Amino acid sequence: MIAMPRIRVLAVTCAVLLGGAVSVRAAETEAGPVADVSSGTAHQALFAVAFDGANGVAVGANGDIRESGDGGKTWKAVESPEHAALFGVAFNAKRAIAVGQKGAIVVRDEKGAWSAVNQTVSKERLLAVSMNGATAIAVGSFGALLRSTDGGANWESVAPKWQDYSSDGADPNLYAVHVGADGTVTAAGEFGIVARSTDGGATWESRHKGEATLFGLKFGANGVGYAVGQDGAVIRTADGGATWNDVDTGVKTNLLAVALAADGSIYATGMHELFAGRDDGKPWERLTASADGGGLWYTGLAAAPGANDVVAVGQTAHILKLGN
Repeated sequence: MIAMPRIRVLAVTCAVLLGGAVSVRAAETEAGPVADVSSGTAHQALFAVAFDGANGVAVGANGDIRESGDGGKTWKAVESPEHAALFGVAFNAKRAIAVGQKGAIVVRDEKGAWSAVNQTVSKERLLAVSMNGATAIAVGSFGALLRSTDGGANWESVAPKWQDYSSDGADPNLYAVHVGADGTVTAAGEFGIVARSTDGGATWESRHKGEATLFGLKFGANGVGYAVGQDGAVIRTADGGATWNDVDTGVKTNLLAVALAADGSIYATGMHELFAGRDDGKPWERLTASADGGGLWYTGLAAAPGANDVVAVGQTAHILKLGN
């Protein structure tokens, strides 16, 4: 794979996150069921989605926050304390955290009320967040890596010396993060970086480097996880992120997000494309995105726990249900 220049990777990603238009091509085959759930206007966009049981949260442009209580079948807009774009969201134990433009962080308490967090640690764009219990990790532009140990109320930087991770010593843009049930943190992003911490972010180890930027990261059961990115890059771990191997899925487009359904199906989004596969080494199949004809982009994917459904969110605030 040929590495895209660093400034271009960030520019392409920003175009998607801020609603920029990119030329599209029609989906070529239909490999599985895709159902429309809802859609908005041309100026709306949803960037991320997360579930806590049957309860879901999706976030997007202009501080848009939407909630579901039925596994993603229906959604309603809720009042947001933030007007900046929200790019990432995590939902755990009835609490949710969303992050976004200029270091914006908003938190949902157990009663469902959202409030803005006035953190001054970083004003970089925050692109993803993950939480488990009271521990939350947020990542973003130019190496931003923040930790909260009190459910999102207070934050500190736990970024390592990124010179040890990138060949030119630059601070990498980080696009994805996962906090495991045992507290292990995995972050992925530019330069094919996968950084891992087994002590909650106090120290970090490099677990993967490469030419392709990684945009999406998701873990399933039994330590299996996938990261996806530039030029169809897909890497897989079977030991909770300690080691990673390349996977040839036959996909060559930029992959923006990945999700693992309860039945073992794997779903990924590309630029205006959706893909489905299995954890069996066979090529992934292209899905037809129902009513939009494959013409919209989707940057958010999340599995609804206890079901085989995966929810995709994206351009025009379109929400899709993938799976049987």
